[in-house]
Amino acid sequence: MFWETSRTMSTRELTAPVMRARRVISDLQIQQSSEILIEEIAITHGAAVLYEPLAGADGRLVRVGDRGVIRVRQDIPELGRRRFVIAHELGHLLLDHGSDVLKLCAEEDFLEWSRVQQAVENEANEFAAELLMPEEFFRPHCQTGDPSLKLIRRLADEFRTSLTATAIRYVEFSPDSCALLISRNGQIRWNRCSTTFPYWHLRRGDLHHDSYALDCAEGKPVPDRMSQVGATGWLPGLERHTERTVWEQSRVISRQLGVVLSLLWLPEEDDWEEE
Repeated sequence: MFWETSRTMSTRELTAPVMRARRVISDLQIQQSSEILIEEIAITHGAAVLYEPLAGADGRLVRVGDRGVIRVRQDIPELGRRRFVIAHELGHLLLDHGSDVLKLCAEEDFLEWSRVQQAVENEANEFAAELLMPEEFFRPHCQTGDPSLKLIRRLADEFRTSLTATAIRYVEFSPDSCALLISRNGQIRWNRCSTTFPYWHLRRGDLHHDSYALDCAEGKPVPDRMSQVGATGWLPGLERHTERTVWEQSRVISRQLGVVLSLLWLPEEDDWEEE
């Protein structure tokens, strides 16, 4: 079990994956999200896309020099997830992650956005996020207030991306005090926080009984909207303030792997500094 806290910097770092994805967008003169046709983009960069039965992997890149074949597991049901797999594998190709290699990416590689994961997987995820949800197009949609998975689902539908990738992107650009957490089999694995979220308070380890995330993990029904829960369930650093609440919405994103996605929100009128 591992834990990671990641806080987005107010001035976003232009990493190699981000810059490479932006160059793809610029070179193709893409002006809006509907023009991000990922299979065509892959072809223009020397990668054919095939949908095939794959055992133990969502995606596979066979690379020979600067060209490759991207194989995608044909029974992935969600369009957004299929597109992200293609963009992720294209990232491996364009970021020169080895040469003349067979690269396998399992479902876990698309759910584990932790820095302790292999660096090449993080870079491929970062490339895919910037390519499918360019900051220029995506950031304006994050300024609306009242975060919720319903809003993030709408963005995922508009950009044709996976819910997890879209939620990470939303938290990255949101001016609201919000956080995204991924848990697996009742254990918190990693999080992403907006720049205003007091991330140092966040729970580590086991999910708390006062959370909808644990209910999700145990197969219990949960609200389909943001709902208030006791703050100590997520922010143990505030145990003296048992009357406080946070807003939470959680849902299972992989029943097979026991993965739950949770969105937290702290309304701006509350003071969350240590007392």
